[in-house]
Amino acid sequence: MCFHPKYLVALAVVVSAGVQADITEARITADCAKISHYAADGEAAWSENKFAAARAAFEEQVSWSEQCDLPDNQIAAAYNAVARTYIQQKDYHRAWAWLMLAPGYAESVQNLALIKDKLAAEPFSDSPDGVWWKYAGRGIWQSIQVSDAGDSKIKVDFEGYAFGLMGLYNGPNMGHFIRTVALSGHNATVKLRDNDDVTDDDTDSDDSIHCNIHLKFTPDQLTVTTDKPQQCGFGHNVTANGTWIRVQ
Repeated sequence: MCFHPKYLVALAVVVSAGVQADITEARITADCAKISHYAADGEAAWSENKFAAARAAFEEQVSWSEQCDLPDNQIAAAYNAVARTYIQQKDYHRAWAWLMLAPGYAESVQNLALIKDKLAAEPFSDSPDGVWWKYAGRGIWQSIQVSDAGDSKIKVDFEGYAFGLMGLYNGPNMGHFIRTVALSGHNATVKLRDNDDVTDDDTDSDDSIHCNIHLKFTPDQLTVTTDKPQQCGFGHNVTANGTWIRVQ
């Protein structure tokens, strides 16, 4: 299991404390006041060509801008700050993912135009192998990593998140699986069962975990639908359903 390290730390703190610390108005005000500092830290790292460090600061800016419900244009500016670090590192597909969170924002339009030809020069193959993203909010992306497992099979590694209203304080709900499944054309189905029983039995069951997750791949997008999503065993509101974009 390989969840985002930011939230593994938060989970460890909650578990070790045994109870959640009080979330007071004063604490929220103080935390929201730090947003400008994250932006400044990112720009300082950027000026030294430390783009990974800049991105970490800008991602914090995104997280707290969303948590503190800043105006849309300020949140979009933070998305663009993250995207610029990827552009500098020639990671155009991840940059595109961030820019598409606010595609109508003026800076997004400019940056999307800047990388249009770069993306066209790096088309993905028909193989589903790679990394697929879907935005969870608070600066975090859900991910599905797909790799060739041989014999017309693929390994599918899913990390899912869902944030509540006070997500950065409580941490996200989470979901995870790793399965090796058959690939038929551009389609695959992940069957989650209790006790890792992944037989072909599709009959109705009262088991706590009993769902089928259907994956349909194109070179650029992955569409996921789920039978009985409430029985996948994920945390509250965590789902693999939806349209995923390929970033690698």
